[in-house]
Amino acid sequence: MSQAAASAARPLPWAPRIVPLLCFALLGGLTALRGDTAMAITATALSLLIGWLALVVFGWLLAASTKGAGLREARRAVTRGFLLLIPFTVLALVAGLGLDWDSAGAFASAGIMTSSTAVGAEMAAGGGRGPAGVVLTLLFGTALSAVWITCTSTGVPLLIQAVTEILSGMPGGGLS
Repeated sequence: MSQAAASAARPLPWAPRIVPLLCFALLGGLTALRGDTAMAITATALSLLIGWLALVVFGWLLAASTKGAGLREARRAVTRGFLLLIPFTVLALVAGLGLDWDSAGAFASAGIMTSSTAVGAEMAAGGGRGPAGVVLTLLFGTALSAVWITCTSTGVPLLIQAVTEILSGMPGGGLS
């Protein structure tokens, strides 16, 4: 077995699997940074949930749609591809905290699209579907980007309002 094949057969350590999730959480928190603290915390949690669901579903879709690729190979490709969120997260942090720009959503969308395409390239390099796999991952990236923008721009305020109303209507007053 060649060294490249041996390194590809080893599972990734846990740390690289956490990094994309941290990037999702930071990007979500930066998106809601202009709001109050509750909104930023909720956006961070919601972004972490969206990121985790997206990575899991993406791995399942790739495993199911790529002939000969198992779930382990698909998850590895997703993890490696979404490590490309790191530079976009760093740029969003510099822009948001250093330059006081409200551009985290743009960096998140660009990072998601780039990472999704990188996942397709990872699968193609590993003997996946080639250009068709890249197109599939790009379509998934587009859908994820649209969900991300929708949830972080409108979903968070609506979620906070809904939770507040539910808790206020509870017996005993909830938040009131």
